[in-house]
Amino acid sequence: MKRRLFVLLFAGFLVAVWGSTALSQTVTTTQLEQVYSNYIDGFIARCESKAERRNAKLVNIRREAALYCFKAHYLERYKGELIRDMIAEDIGLREHRIHFYLNQSFFSMLRSATASLHHTRAGSGVL
Repeated sequence: MKRRLFVLLFAGFLVAVWGSTALSQTVTTTQLEQVYSNYIDGFIARCESKAERRNAKLVNIRREAALYCFKAHYLERYKGELIRDMIAEDIGLREHRIHFYLNQSFFSMLRSATASLHHTRAGSGVL
């Protein structure tokens, strides 16, 4: 009898602890929007900081600065859409996943834009 009571109490304790940790780990959509918004703002600031090297003497550094300038503009322009997409795709709260998603989104847009540019040039006979 004592053993059965102990097992039931212990099982109840585990369920209570597990349930409380599960509830504390749930994140609302509003909280996700705030986390993503803050991360994107920080990402924009880092990109703008790197874009300040646009007047460097080395061509590669100027090209990299231009790319960061484009990335900052893209993140500013599509911030709301990116946040909605990250929530819909359940990116979560891990910074590396957020960072990867934003980079993937930017470079996907860049690839499609440059592909259409090359397609337009090829079709017009201008190279």
